[in-house]
Amino acid sequence: MKKFTSVTFSQETEDNDITFKKIDYQETVTMNDNTFSTLYSLKQDSKGEQSVESFNKILKNDNYLFEQIGNSKNKNNWDIKEFENNNLHKQYNDQYEEHKFNIPDDNFTNNMIRND
Repeated sequence: MKKFTSVTFSQETEDNDITFKKIDYQETVTMNDNTFSTLYSLKQDSKGEQSVESFNKILKNDNYLFEQIGNSKNKNNWDIKEFENNNLHKQYNDQYEEHKFNIPDDNFTNNMIRND
């Protein structure tokens, strides 16, 4: 088994002096011929008015690819699409609380994204 974990922080200031902070968290595990990968992103503006989250989960083996993509704005329900072998299989909304991510420390995320 191989495991890869990455956390990336970025900051962008637009012409209107609004700063967006973004955290990307990625975890990938490879075991035999299977690969499991999760990418989670949180982007928030400096006024604290807008928060956009997204995730992408992938399960891949020799003959099969399953992908689940979700988007949420301001912690509202997730808009989710599921693909099997690159074909849209299912599209639905799910409650925000139903999807948790294996981010090591929420305090780390909150401290990086907070607006000082």
